[in-house]
Amino acid sequence: LANGQTVQVKTLYLGLGCAFFIDKLGSYAGIGIPGPEGWDFQERPELVPAIREAIDVYEDPQKATFVQLPIGVN
Repeated sequence: LANGQTVQVKTLYLGLGCAFFIDKLGSYAGIGIPGPEGWDFQERPELVPAIREAIDVYEDPQKATFVQLPIGVN
């Protein structure tokens, strides 16, 4: 994390160019994009609800719904 703390997270990778992560308590969440040195992960606390919902859907398809997440295309 930005403050140097280490936390365990669940990560959802979409293809080769986008990832979303969240910790167990929903305190930390963010996005990951590939960079020249590997994945670059950035905290995005405003995305906690959407990332939690996306991972819930992934883990239990019975909860299927549309989830809006920021996905960029380069």
